[in-house]
Amino acid sequence: MERSIRLNVELLPEGVFLATSDDPQGLLVEAATRGELLEIADDIARILIEHDGGDATVPRRFEWVDVPRVVDA
Repeated sequence: MERSIRLNVELLPEGVFLATSDDPQGLLVEAATRGELLEIADDIARILIEHDGGDATVPRRFEWVDVPRVVDA
């Protein structure tokens, strides 16, 4: 069985990517590139799933949702 995890990804003004997720709840990752973001998110998701008593050995598939940046005029 595959577990789908939705990442809400935002490019911050500082030039780094920020990813959050509601499933698993509490996932928050910051990285310089999307590739690095995905690697870190995988590790953090595994830890959070194990902490909640879930099966962290289940393969995960990440769905990206780009969050538009709001720029003050």
